[in-house]
Amino acid sequence: MMAKTTKFFVDPMCAWCWAQKPTIDKIMNDLDGKAGIEFYMGGMRVRENTKKIEGNYKAYLAQVFDRVNILSGQSMNKKVLDTEGLYFDSEYPCRAVLLIKRQLGKDQAIRYLHKIQAAYFVDAKNITQPSVLMELAGDGFVEDMQGFKEALMSSENEQYTFEEFDYVQQHSVSGFPTIQFLEDDTVVGEIPGFVDYQDAKGMVEDFTA
Repeated sequence: MMAKTTKFFVDPMCAWCWAQKPTIDKIMNDLDGKAGIEFYMGGMRVRENTKKIEGNYKAYLAQVFDRVNILSGQSMNKKVLDTEGLYFDSEYPCRAVLLIKRQLGKDQAIRYLHKIQAAYFVDAKNITQPSVLMELAGDGFVEDMQGFKEALMSSENEQYTFEEFDYVQQHSVSGFPTIQFLEDDTVVGEIPGFVDYQDAKGMVEDFTA
């Protein structure tokens, strides 16, 4: 019998990944007990690829927020785009999610991912800041905040995170979100970009049959 795995490639600051959350939740429910589930952080914009949210780029993101809201129904608070000095820099959000995964496991990491996505897109909190990520981690995830801070900022966590970014690139993921369906490590189906659940349902059913 072939081993079935579904890999979700997302980025915490990707608006279309937030749009995809309701679809991802339903797909995960459909896969329960039928296929393994793996989540990977993409590092959509990090280091030399970060971009300050201002001017034309800010206007573009505002349009994306509107489109996400219209197509997915997900709440999008454009006030976050007014945050002074805000960059699209997803390194530390990714590092925080992966640290939770290492410390508490995949399920808690997924829950934390959704929490920081909501903090950014709904509550307009600047999740590029380690202090904000720590505050959110302290709300139901970790108790040793000093230990979490030290681990988040550590070279070990940095290395682990960038190894994951490399892994994502090696799997030919060109955009986020991406969902891959695998049988014995061979990709047999893929959902690139935002897809409504009704459009994804047939592929999921075929995969789990």
